[in-house]
Amino acid sequence: MKKMVFVFFVLVVSFSTALAMETTFSPRVAVTEEYTDNVDLTSENGQEDFITTSGVGAALGFRGATAELSLAYNPEYAAYKNNSDLNSWRHFASMDAHWQIARQTHLRLNDSLMVSDDPADESETSIDRRGRNRYMRNSAHGEISHQFGREDSVELGYDYTLLNNQLEDVEDSQSERPYADLVWWFSQNEYAFQAHLDHTRSVFDRSDNFRSWFGDFRLRKRFTRHFDMFLQYAHMVTVYDKDPYAEDIAVVEDYVVYNPGVGFNYVAGEHTNISVAVGYALRDREFSEDDEGPTIISDLTTVIPYRRGTITLNANSGYTQDTFSSDNRGFNVYAAAGARAEYGFTSRFLGDVAAGYHFIRYLDEDPKVNEQLVSAGPGLSYQALPWMRFRLEYTYRVLLSDEPENEYAENRAMISMILEPSSPYRWN
Repeated sequence: MKKMVFVFFVLVVSFSTALAMETTFSPRVAVTEEYTDNVDLTSENGQEDFITTSGVGAALGFRGATAELSLAYNPEYAAYKNNSDLNSWRHFASMDAHWQIARQTHLRLNDSLMVSDDPADESETSIDRRGRNRYMRNSAHGEISHQFGREDSVELGYDYTLLNNQLEDVEDSQSERPYADLVWWFSQNEYAFQAHLDHTRSVFDRSDNFRSWFGDFRLRKRFTRHFDMFLQYAHMVTVYDKDPYAEDIAVVEDYVVYNPGVGFNYVAGEHTNISVAVGYALRDREFSEDDEGPTIISDLTTVIPYRRGTITLNANSGYTQDTFSSDNRGFNVYAAAGARAEYGFTSRFLGDVAAGYHFIRYLDEDPKVNEQLVSAGPGLSYQALPWMRFRLEYTYRVLLSDEPENEYAENRAMISMILEPSSPYRWN
């Protein structure tokens, strides 16, 4: 821990003294009263509770001609009305850094740390977390990219994730993933070769560790400035350590995935990016019967602005090996979609509504298990003063599963008061 603090201190001092930077500072105070009718996300006899959270945080930034660094820390204390034994501090910290090493070469680093007992704080990472188990997740990412043509680029990166749970019967894990990306346009920028390679190493405290190698290769043909089509081949190899003392729910097997396909990319400015690949995959398993079937690998993001608000849509689908959830559930296919609309009734009074859907099919469990997480809810924000705003929101979440004991439904409502300046304090 002392080494981390020292490195953090050196990083801040280096950015602030070696470069002529603008410094920004933004304090923050927040108090929230929350109601839930199913505090432990149980399938039956959900217990209601009122949770009061209060915290003081701050964001600190440094920005110069070729580099910038931002730091944020927002601790909060959660007090439960009906479950006072769960009272505890939650911690949310982040770091983002960017350095333009040369005109076309960039280095980016970011890290986020979360210590919480609220399963909703991890809903984007693990849909099957439930209960008020206190956990810590640290996610770090680093990349260096170089653009060697108008649209040609190469990138090397590294991802690291650490998950620790307070309960001994919940899976702890750590995962590291170095990767490389290449996009090279040739033949007068009419054709492109695109490649992605990565290697994942995941370590678990209760189940078998594994290594996974993945490669995705595409030959692209451009038809217009914004539209191109491609031929694709993806290959995945996963090998388990097979610890005889591991507590796997199912017997693990090595496997190889073969996945040819075709697809298209459509990019219309910075607000719309659509990529879809349709193919057929065969998963050659070590002992069991092979899995095979059609695949859709997709990634869609679009932002539709209008006079007093925006609509944001996103969707993605594919397959992956579970590397960072609270349960090591193996190979799975997934699909997710989300939508959010925002509307400004006045300059101070804003409304929004959001909905999300996440489907996962776990193919390594016997029998195979399908789970679906659905969430939706509206929100209202009121800017009472330049440094004071209020937030009222409601969320309904339901998890549907082939295993009835995993299902739950929750109604959650909260009202918040946030004190922070409309713009940060600045020093040159």
